[in-house]
Amino acid sequence: MASIDQRDAFDVLTVPRLLEIAADLGLELAPRPLKSELVEALARSRRAPLARVLTLLRRDELKAICRAVGLDDSGRQKSGIIDRILGRDSDGGTSTLTKAELIEAVAATTGMLKKDADTVVNATFETMIQSLRGGSKIEIRGFGSFRLRERQARIGRNPRTGVEVEVPAKRVCYFKPGKTLKQIVG
Repeated sequence: MASIDQRDAFDVLTVPRLLEIAADLGLELAPRPLKSELVEALARSRRAPLARVLTLLRRDELKAICRAVGLDDSGRQKSGIIDRILGRDSDGGTSTLTKAELIEAVAATTGMLKKDADTVVNATFETMIQSLRGGSKIEIRGFGSFRLRERQARIGRNPRTGVEVEVPAKRVCYFKPGKTLKQIVG
């Protein structure tokens, strides 16, 4: 399924809503712009990739975009409607974003070369891993936080034989979603 054109999506929104989104994204506009100028400015801006703008919209606005471009507007979850607009698989949340897809998305969103986006993504992951290894907590406002939890040694049971087994103590990575992520996903 192909994704829709940004201009088609933005054209559905009202001028006040487009102005609000442009302000939220920090876009500088001429005073009292026409709707067509607003749509074009949002479509051209690197700060306003379609995926980011869609997360700022209400469910009724997302459904209006679906109807305007001939997509099914059913569903209560914003994330499912956004996936449909972007042309992603939305099979009940079982699809997986791979590292390669993340690199492609970073490259597309920022206008970087894939090679540069690969470097950025790898550096980000490596920095996070080193920080966790050092015992630090990672907090990304609006997204969530990562930290290590200590699991104490315990006695477990082999489910096949029923024999008791000693499970050693270990550290596990724990992710707690932030408020904004909870609102977007749920």
